[in-house]
Amino acid sequence: MCLKRILRQVLLKEGECLKIPLGPLRGLKFYFDSSVAIRLYLGQLEKKVFHFIQKNRQLFPRKMVFFDVGASFGMYSLFFAREKENTVYAFEPGPIPLGLLQKNISINELSVRVIPRACSDKTGKAAFYKNHYHMMWSLSEGWARRDTSSELEKILVPTISLDDFCYQKNIFPDLIKVDIEGCFGLMLIGSEKMIKNKRPYFIIESHTPEEDDAIGKFCLNSKYTAFRINSGKLVTNLLATYPDECGVWGTVFLIPSEKSPASKILLK
Repeated sequence: MCLKRILRQVLLKEGECLKIPLGPLRGLKFYFDSSVAIRLYLGQLEKKVFHFIQKNRQLFPRKMVFFDVGASFGMYSLFFAREKENTVYAFEPGPIPLGLLQKNISINELSVRVIPRACSDKTGKAAFYKNHYHMMWSLSEGWARRDTSSELEKILVPTISLDDFCYQKNIFPDLIKVDIEGCFGLMLIGSEKMIKNKRPYFIIESHTPEEDDAIGKFCLNSKYTAFRINSGKLVTNLLATYPDECGVWGTVFLIPSEKSPASKILLK
């Protein structure tokens, strides 16, 4: 029996609260959920991204406004909320991850403002597709169908555009993390005014060649530089996608072009 299965079946109990022992998330507590990668509870999940953020913390204001779009169980939200001066907003529409998110925020006694909506092209309601694995629930039916032959459940969830959210509340992000299962393009349509006027940084987890392509075209049209965190290299061909080593794929950090000279010094 592999170590992963032993940990899941013998040592870890569903709903048990665990403290992260190692890595950038050390000291944070998360309720165990068998659908979440075991690497989270060992302090290894997304470790390279968190080390990247820590190394380049100078890029962002001391009192940062952070938007966690597709917050899931709250890993990024809690990481940023540990800095008490930061203001953190977590956007998550899925009922199961939303429940985990709220429980994880509560057990850590940190301040995170939860927005139970999907970030999309407009404010209202939209179809949301659920399969057997809640980490792949999505506004995109095609994405939710990946790696499953089972029937999808379709529900309606509330949506919000970031333009509406930001300008109605007069709140603007310095950094946006986006992990919304193939739907970056939808979110982008509803964020054009805010991005044009406020020029936030982005960390984006891209899932499909189509999403890669949308990110690359966004960078070209909106004058952003892309840095691929996994490889530690600037993207030199914004029109190329996976598996081109010079293209857009994986986890990318987007830098407004007017901030690129200073950013490149820190990214080395």
